[in-house]
Amino acid sequence: MSIPTKQKAAVAEIGLNPKVNIVHDYPVPQIKDDELLVRLICSGICHSDISCLKGEWGFYSSCQVSGHEGVGKIVKHGKLVNQEEIPLGLTVGIPLIYNECGSCKACIRGGEQFCRTNPYYGSQIDGTWKEYCVINKNNIIPIPQNLKSFNDLVKATPILCAGVTVYKALKTANKRKGDWIVITAGGGGLGTLAIQYAKEMGFRIIVIDTGKEKKELTLSLGSDAFFDFKEDDVVKGIMELTAKNGADASIMIAPNEHSYNQAFDYLAPKGSLISVGITEASARISVSPFKLISSGINITGTLVGSKLDQKEALDYLSRARIDPVTHIVKLEELQNVINQMIEGKIKGRFVIDLR
Repeated sequence: MSIPTKQKAAVAEIGLNPKVNIVHDYPVPQIKDDELLVRLICSGICHSDISCLKGEWGFYSSCQVSGHEGVGKIVKHGKLVNQEEIPLGLTVGIPLIYNECGSCKACIRGGEQFCRTNPYYGSQIDGTWKEYCVINKNNIIPIPQNLKSFNDLVKATPILCAGVTVYKALKTANKRKGDWIVITAGGGGLGTLAIQYAKEMGFRIIVIDTGKEKKELTLSLGSDAFFDFKEDDVVKGIMELTAKNGADASIMIAPNEHSYNQAFDYLAPKGSLISVGITEASARISVSPFKLISSGINITGTLVGSKLDQKEALDYLSRARIDPVTHIVKLEELQNVINQMIEGKIKGRFVIDLR
């Protein structure tokens, strides 16, 4: 296969209103000995990309091309890559994380996503809003072989970050079948996936979001109840629904301080708050030690997932146990999607067609 020297890419401008410029002469990267070159087929659009471009978390993206949910085929090997184990044409996923050190405590204990030396695609190194991307030989995410069509690969794309994030969060909650699980921002990209994973795990699901369309969508995906934070008394509604026991866990996807702090009013004793949505850097969780001690509430943060979590999350898709809500757009439509994300109008997950 002939590999060009230039490619189409969305080059980003950081700021409160991030812009992307579509160029056709962005350099195709040169690979190192331990890397592979991937011709991308599609890429996700994640809100965390927008947050990094806006500097919401106290830092800005330091690379030119954002994006970190990519699916494509291997077209070139570095000298140290075993071509029999990782053949040309293999369909692979590009996750958030480039590569881990493999020797720190986090890596040794199976939490390589917490490795402090690990650069992230789309914020520290060029990501997937382009046609060609490099991947390290040690961080290959094989796409299940039965996912072959373009539509299959579109569905696999959001699993590489959004899907594995909520899957890991639900695993971390460590609750029993039949327990009540709250999913905040349940109508968005992560939330619609969280509902489906939670349903497969046997949980009863409460969604907090706003709007008639998101209510209809989340109920159709398997949510047992929906509370509109603009219209309903959320805490009262959850307590009544759970016979005044409260929810057993809250998967906190909504990236705002109020949602986090509201959870302590509806969580059951021994309940768990699983932190997923990253707020602005100035936000704080405010709860007294007495509340934590007297209720036994557990607060845990989780970041995407390990390679094993990735494999498990993709397995649900390969067995048709989940069906991600996706919308396909061209690279030229990326700016419009970013604007909708900033305005909070997104339902499901948008995927860029890079063919």
